[in-house]
Amino acid sequence: ITDSSVSGQLDLVTGGAIVLNKLSAGSNAVNITAGGEITDGNDDTAGNNITAGVLTITGGQAVTGLETSVSTLDLATDRPLAPRADQPWFKTQGPAWWLGKGFSKNAFNRDPFSKRKFVDGPHPFENLKRVETPTTYIDEARVARVPKRTDMFARAQFGDMGKNLQEGAKGGYYARKAAPSCAQRRALGAFVLLQDGEANEHGARPDDLAQNAANIKAASYFLGVDAVGLSRCPDWAWYSHDATGAVLDPPHNNAVSMIIDQGYETMEGASGDDWISVAQSMRAYLRFSLLGGVIAQQIRNLGYKAKSHTVLDGEVLQPPLLLLSGLGEVSRIGEVILNPYLGPRLKSGVVTTDMPFEHDKPIDFGLQNFCENCNKCARECPSGAITAGPKLMFNGYEIWKSDSQKCASYRISRKSCAPSLSLSVPHGSRSWD
Repeated sequence: ITDSSVSGQLDLVTGGAIVLNKLSAGSNAVNITAGGEITDGNDDTAGNNITAGVLTITGGQAVTGLETSVSTLDLATDRPLAPRADQPWFKTQGPAWWLGKGFSKNAFNRDPFSKRKFVDGPHPFENLKRVETPTTYIDEARVARVPKRTDMFARAQFGDMGKNLQEGAKGGYYARKAAPSCAQRRALGAFVLLQDGEANEHGARPDDLAQNAANIKAASYFLGVDAVGLSRCPDWAWYSHDATGAVLDPPHNNAVSMIIDQGYETMEGASGDDWISVAQSMRAYLRFSLLGGVIAQQIRNLGYKAKSHTVLDGEVLQPPLLLLSGLGEVSRIGEVILNPYLGPRLKSGVVTTDMPFEHDKPIDFGLQNFCENCNKCARECPSGAITAGPKLMFNGYEIWKSDSQKCASYRISRKSCAPSLSLSVPHGSRSWD
């Protein structure tokens, strides 16, 4: 838009970019929404609805992706943002912004892909030590497949753990106690319908292992996944029976494991028993349901079978797959996988497929020795579920076995459980105290 004068109302909506140059609007109504970049060459439009509390135009560039929800609910309205020059310099442009004081994003890492390829991801996994076998011993021949009915939340719903917990688990009530998580869980249910589907009979079916692996990783990171690992999907990683009790015959032999960051600032602000904790969990689960579903659909488009396994409908055990794919190590918390960059501040999801690709190796960043000598999570655990004792063999895994019933009972009777994540182990901060 150039050399233009607006004499009446201007309403413009676009999914692309807009360049405003010598646009004179005066006091007329200018409403512009863009999914791309808005550049204003001379700031003639200041004071109109281009500045709406989420965007400022001050002669430079502003990048925005806007989405609007309308409602009859009475709300207090936000005021437009002040021009950049009037913002507090120390926090928004100065040392606090440079160093990331009080928040995870700063001037140095605001765009993790400014100097990294999408295929490499935002975190330097290439610097980690890779090993041939996981740091947790798995006696694969003796890992018994279990029915999905044995999941503690499923057992609570069936009444195995008493009437009170059954009421708390019914319809996922423990996850719907807060308004944000209630809305998120409804959307999760909708995504279940998109998790699986038929493979395209006329798909290209690419068979270059290295290229397939690179394409999956690059696409996942581009969409916003925080960490991706590729591994085999052995039969013992599948449940023996699905939620209906039907026998499961493992249909896929490979797994794409994904991690979604729950958010550093959010974790820092949560107590573990508040609405923030459950909302951040549901947000991460919902994020994977969307992104994992997109990746699974694209694999099916290429002619291979693929299914996304989410928190509401999954047929695989995710911790061993995260372990095999090099996304973390088993920690003292129990069946929880701890990532070297995010700690346990994550939610995971898996896409299983018969597409061939190169596998990642497991990692060793010293967690076994660390957890052997720390014990802080065991001391801090509010339910007493985390053991302070040595590792034990459990169903073919050599792990620190937590009390799953105590853990599930605590989480169902409250809103969530973040104390074990934020107080006891590293969760992405620089402190291991």
